[in-house]
Amino acid sequence: ARALRLEGDAVKAIATYERLVKNHGEWRGLPLVLLELGRTLRETGAPRLAMARFYSVIHGTLKLPEAEEAHYRQ
Repeated sequence: ARALRLEGDAVKAIATYERLVKNHGEWRGLPLVLLELGRTLRETGAPRLAMARFYSVIHGTLKLPEAEEAHYRQ
């Protein structure tokens, strides 16, 4: 998904990120995926959807150890 985003294919990147979220809802790396998805949505002009994903990052980081939480706060 990141490669697609960097190549400028935001639509496919969003679809890939969404598939990761759907299929791997309990994965420890999910907050990073949600963060990247939110950034991609924001870049494509979907600020409300992006904001929803950013809030999902907050919820996802509540389950992480405190050391990892600091990364997502930035």
